[in-house]
Amino acid sequence: MGLQTLVKVRRERRLADRTTLETHYYISSLPGSASVLLKAIWAHWGIENGLHWVLDVAFREDDQRTRVGTSPQNFAVLRHIALNLLKHESSLKVGVKAKRLRAAWSEAYLLKVLSISVNHGCSPALIPRPLLPQGEGEKNALLKSLALRVGI
Repeated sequence: MGLQTLVKVRRERRLADRTTLETHYYISSLPGSASVLLKAIWAHWGIENGLHWVLDVAFREDDQRTRVGTSPQNFAVLRHIALNLLKHESSLKVGVKAKRLRAAWSEAYLLKVLSISVNHGCSPALIPRPLLPQGEGEKNALLKSLALRVGI
């Protein structure tokens, strides 16, 4: 199909004390219909905003203070992994934040959440080599360490 459309969107936000104007550019393989493109952009931002809301509520992502080197990106990846694991754990019928707190309080539940990746086909090839555990004790220690660092 290929590139069909370049889109320029100007957004104006009015607050009590100031007005901001932002310009965003998009490339698309959709035809040049303004209504179709607008719906696609809204859908994209709806998903994006929903993800960030969950990460902020469940993991207090906006309060994170990791600033050195690649640690902000690394911790963001770990939070996304933790979010996906918590969403796939179905024994508790509560939200992600409550599951995260339960995992912090209960080692058995934590190991249940962390074992989801093994039980649902997470390939060891996707795990960086230095993180691969050698034995069962080392595996549990690694899982607990990752969980504590991510804030599960």
